Amino acid sequence: MLRLGMFEVAELGRTTSKEEYKEYEEAFRVGLLTVQYDLREAAGFPVILVIGGADRAGCHEVLNLLHDWMDPRYLEANVFETPTSEELERPHFWRYWRTLPAAGRIGIYYRE
Repeated sequence: MLRLGMFEVAELGRTTSKEEYKEYEEAFRVGLLTVQYDLREAAGFPVILVIGGADRAGCHEVLNLLHDWMDPRYLEANVFETPTSEELERPHFWRYWRTLPAAGRIGIYYRE
C-alpha cells in the first residue's frame, strides 16, 4: 500500500509546506494512476469523488489537478449548477443518479 505522507495528517488547520508537497508529489501522482488502472481492470464497482467546500477557487484547482494527474479517459467529471425546473420536480438525487459512472470508472462530482 502506498503511503502518502502529506495526507496521513490531513486535518483542519494543518498545512503542508511546499517542500513537503514537492517531496511527495511524484509518489502521489504514480499512486493515483496505479489505483485508477487497478480499478479499471479489476473492480466491479465505480468510485465517486465529491469535491466541495467554501473555497471555490481551490475546488477548481483540485478538479483540474485530478485531470492533469490521472488518465482523463477514465474520469467522468460532472459539474452541477442550480437545479433546473425539471430536476426540482424529481427526487433530490435524481440528477446525480443519471450520471453515475460504470463499474471500473471514476466519477467526479462538483457543484458550482
